[in-house]
Amino acid sequence: MSNEWPKGTTEPVIQEKSKSELGKTFQPDGPERPAITDIEREQTEARLTALGKLMNDSHLWWQLDGSLPLSLRQKEVGGDYIGAHSDIDISVLRDELPALETYLKEQGYALFLQSKNGEARTFRRIGNATFSRRTLNDVREIPYIAAIDEQGNIRTDTDLVRMQVSVIDTDTDGNPTERGLSYPKEWLEGSSTSIDDTPLTLSHPARHLLFKLWYMRDYDDKDVELWSEMHALSSEDLDTLEHIIMATASNPEWWEQNKNFKKDTETLQRRFTTLRNGIEKDL
Repeated sequence: MSNEWPKGTTEPVIQEKSKSELGKTFQPDGPERPAITDIEREQTEARLTALGKLMNDSHLWWQLDGSLPLSLRQKEVGGDYIGAHSDIDISVLRDELPALETYLKEQGYALFLQSKNGEARTFRRIGNATFSRRTLNDVREIPYIAAIDEQGNIRTDTDLVRMQVSVIDTDTDGNPTERGLSYPKEWLEGSSTSIDDTPLTLSHPARHLLFKLWYMRDYDDKDVELWSEMHALSSEDLDTLEHIIMATASNPEWWEQNKNFKKDTETLQRRFTTLRNGIEKDL
């Protein structure tokens, strides 16, 4: 492997921002997410409204990822946000990246890879050809879309400053693949909701859980329990999900590329039991 980062057509544009400049983000270190405050709820919904307006006008495929879809599904049945959310996560298709990059530039956004060192965040602007999650010499760069001004500098005075991005590729059989894991095409079918009459597309629960189940934080167990209570998965989807994850758990090459995940077979099995109990109660 080369010891140099790949070059994109828009490089070199490197900017550093402090964590505080980019708005409030956090990684909960206790058993619970911090409860969402009224101000955070207002800010979150402003970001989601801006996201929907931006991405819907692109007429390209996209979905809202992360744990926000769980919160929004809870709201649809009369609940509330599961807690404060630290980031906006979306997914896009690799094949549509050239068109997306062109569209975003017209709207005042650009593609970046972000790395971090303590409180500092380094954004390296990059073209669509090399817009990929990557780790080199223990430095992780994660794809982000960020707002820019006319000079190409990152803006922090807008509702939607940045979005973390998952880029969906296609394997040799034509199935979608992320981080080396392939899954059924049907999992690209999301569900619709809205914030302030702005449509949003939420990611498929199985696609979300395909990666959520690898995180071993205490509050991840609570998220799995909520998905179970919502009966969001079919029996077929759960069977497929379990097959993919348990097969991956014994693949050393995958673990070498995904060191940020935790390998805990006992916890995985317990979580699958929780999800299956939710399906059985629905029958």
